[in-house]
Amino acid sequence: MTDIEDCISKQLDELNKNLNPFILEKLRVAGSWDTLEWQVLKRRLAEAVAKCIADVCGARVYLSDLHGGEFVYGELGDKDIDLIVVGCDKLDLPLIEKRVERIVYSFLHRLLNADPYVLLNVPNIVELHSDKELLGKKLLESRYSPLIRLA
Repeated sequence: MTDIEDCISKQLDELNKNLNPFILEKLRVAGSWDTLEWQVLKRRLAEAVAKCIADVCGARVYLSDLHGGEFVYGELGDKDIDLIVVGCDKLDLPLIEKRVERIVYSFLHRLLNADPYVLLNVPNIVELHSDKELLGKKLLESRYSPLIRLA
């Protein structure tokens, strides 16, 4: 395991200790991404991943709710975790994204006792966007960008 994988695993173990079991039960019963419970858990997962990316490469990390490259507005966010990573040249983000996806998937599978892709009806859980790719630049330059700095 790499430093970032170790860090994320530790953060998720800590998250697991502090999760409200009622959130998980409601999520299991609802079985969908469009619930407040998923949005709460999604935010906590995003914070754990962002902290580790920032710690390992000194980057700034922002959370944004995106669907098809456009911001999601309204009471609930989108299905997956979209993180914008700024100032991290030492990590191969596509490779890290695959590893983060695998770790978070395994964590959710254990928590929910079900396949999170099926239960939540999502194709993926985590997407990492670089500040150098077009979407990352667009989001960071937008005056109306609802980005939340996590780390």
